[in-house]
Amino acid sequence: MDRKHDLKVQLVNILGATIREVNTLTLERDQIKIERDLVHERLQLLQKECHDTKRLIAEISPARSSAQSEVDVDQILSRLSTESQKNEALVQCKVLNDENAKLKEVVALLETENTKDRIIWIEKIDSLQKTITSLEEGIIGSNDEVDRLQQSVQQLQDRLHETETELRASLAREALQNIRVNTEREPEVPDKLLQAREELQALKATIESQQREIEQLRREATQHAAQSSESQGQSVSRPKRRYIRRRNAANENTDAISIPSSDEDDDEDDDTAALDEEPLVLHQSGIPQRRWDVLQRLPPIEVVFPADVPRASFTRTMLSNILGGASQALIVVVAHQKALSARHDITKYICPKMDHNSWLPSAPGQHGYMFVGLGLEKFTFVDAERLHVFVGKGSEHEYAGLYEVVRDAPLLSSEWRAVAPNVRQKYCETTLDKEQAAARAIHAKSAKEAKAARKQLSKFKTTSEIGAAYEDGRKRVPCVRLQCIGFDMDFYRSLVAARSGLATVPSTPQKRSAGDGEHGSAKKARAAPPTPSASASNRKSDRLAARDVEPKHEEQSDLTDIDDQ
Repeated sequence: MDRKHDLKVQLVNILGATIREVNTLTLERDQIKIERDLVHERLQLLQKECHDTKRLIAEISPARSSAQSEVDVDQILSRLSTESQKNEALVQCKVLNDENAKLKEVVALLETENTKDRIIWIEKIDSLQKTITSLEEGIIGSNDEVDRLQQSVQQLQDRLHETETELRASLAREALQNIRVNTEREPEVPDKLLQAREELQALKATIESQQREIEQLRREATQHAAQSSESQGQSVSRPKRRYIRRRNAANENTDAISIPSSDEDDDEDDDTAALDEEPLVLHQSGIPQRRWDVLQRLPPIEVVFPADVPRASFTRTMLSNILGGASQALIVVVAHQKALSARHDITKYICPKMDHNSWLPSAPGQHGYMFVGLGLEKFTFVDAERLHVFVGKGSEHEYAGLYEVVRDAPLLSSEWRAVAPNVRQKYCETTLDKEQAAARAIHAKSAKEAKAARKQLSKFKTTSEIGAAYEDGRKRVPCVRLQCIGFDMDFYRSLVAARSGLATVPSTPQKRSAGDGEHGSAKKARAAPPTPSASASNRKSDRLAARDVEPKHEEQSDLTDIDDQ
């Protein structure tokens, strides 16, 4: 198509040059005609003067014969002068006739050359038109070939999908057959499973009783700390509402009192190990005291809402419609700005949720932490960024302010044990899901890299193993510090106004898919065809044979959606 376009442009340029040359020749011919007409007019004038001179001579001759004596000398001289002018006029007329003849020859020559040039250009135009026609035929043939290739590719993709489906079904049948064979060979296996389940229930009951004792000890420690603070004249400058909410969240964490770690990671340095072995002191907000002290040293931001600006929350769909970006990602990149995001120069914002990040700011203007850095987001926020933050509670998100977001030291094992159990469980599930997704994507690597990567990922196959790795420090939870540096009230007013406008328009419910960001990249990786080692049936059979699993985990497939942070 580009070659055809270039030929058309060249043809248009040639035609333009030809037309300009023809116009130039036409102007020259017209100018020559004008000059020829002027010569004709001068010739006619000279002929008229000659005729008048002849008539005058004819009139003078009889008069001279009849009255020669009366002719004055001056008249004779005048007549001689007239005859001289006549001769000069005749000479000029002859010269002009010669010039006219030459001009006619030039015009004829130019017309001949113009005709030849026209013939040459017409032949070139015909040749170019034939070339364009042949190129168009070639393009049509190429398009047909491309269509055939696309059909072949589609057929191959369909066959590949059918083959993968058959392979999964075959693997599932093989795994089921192996389970049946093992069951037939060892009929006592069901009894062992029942016995193991009973032991597990007994162990759970023991753990619950220990958790109740730990909770009682924690309440006593909190009361003792409060009494000590009152005796020293210290007070906590936190809003009462936030204290109650954080205290309740902390009460839910039955493992809040840390136990010194007995098995630290060999890769940790001496300072980190020493910190992890010290008894952990929690602030009433649920954040470890040493991290809370870091937040307390940051400049406080006081947020006062005007009477005409209500406290409002936003769904992810609202934020996507108002600011742009995906409605599931934790780290939202605004590729196509809306009017509000363009006016405030917003190209990125974050939407962490409390159920994955229990140390988030509890109110606008507060500081906090979030657990972001798994997978590809390991290198995010290494350099500090200034972003607007929306803290999620359930399906609603509240604007917390403008924050400086920067990576902090990962959690110590004692700090991990202080996190609420429900948050730890979700985070372990997220970690497992992301690692399994990474294993399914390893087929794109070389054989050597794939073998090494699978060996590394195969260390942790269950959420229990991942939780144990976090417990003893073999794995570390990434942490990002959120420092509030301001609350843009104009931006918040615009958000509330835009929310009011959207509230009148019913939104179409969308099917939830796994988000981007900390937990979304794992979902994206699921789009790659799973390898046999990571198929759902193999994973289920491995779980049944190798460990005790709760029913809700047994029923999950590798396509189970995960929540955003």
